Amino acid sequence: MAHYVHEVKRAEGSMKTLENVEELAIYASACCNEEVLFERNDRFSLCPACERFCFWLYVEPVVSWIDLQEQELFTA
Repeated sequence: MAHYVHEVKRAEGSMKTLENVEELAIYASACCNEEVLFERNDRFSLCPACERFCFWLYVEPVVSWIDLQEQELFTA
């Protein structure tokens, strides 16, 4: 089930292959719309479908299990 890209995270444009990932999230390659989970401080890879350099579009945030545990501690 594919998600539709609903926003580009940075106002100045999408992220490029080899740039550092700033936020744990799902991103879609602009060329093939392949969705990939990237963690913070990763580098955006080549598109997994066509294996070329590409632009990456922000699809949706992901909450890490560590953040979930911290939220549970504060709400318990």
